[in-house]
Amino acid sequence: MTESAGMLVPIALLAEGDEAEIADIKGAANICSRLVSLGIHPGMKAKVLRSGQGHGPILVEIGGTRIGLGRSICMNILTSGGASVEKALSAESESSEFETCEPKCGCTAHGRNRRGRFFKLPW
Repeated sequence: MTESAGMLVPIALLAEGDEAEIADIKGAANICSRLVSLGIHPGMKAKVLRSGQGHGPILVEIGGTRIGLGRSICMNILTSGGASVEKALSAESESSEFETCEPKCGCTAHGRNRRGRFFKLPW
C-alpha cells in the first residue's frame, strides 16, 4: 500500500523478495522492546527473504542482518508496503468490481484465505 493511500501493511503479508520501509511497530510493550533490542526500528528498510507460504517463521533482512521471526510477531511490524502490495493495489483500482464477503455484509474489508474462506483484513 502506498504512502499516498495512508495504509500500512504488516511485514508478514509481504511476498518473498519485497522490500519496504518499517513505518511502525505495534503490540505489547515486551514485543516492542524485543524488536527494538534486535535492531528493528521505524524508518529502516526491510526485505522479506523467505515467507514460508503461510506457515512457519519469516526470514527478513533488516539493516544487513538476517532475522527469523514468527508470523505473529511479524504482524506487529507495519510497513509502507512492497512491490507486490503496490501491484495488487493498482490492479484493484483498475477493477471496478470488488468481491464482497457475504451477501448480508456486502463490505470489501475482508479477504479470502487459501481454502476460500473469508477473513477480516488486519488494516
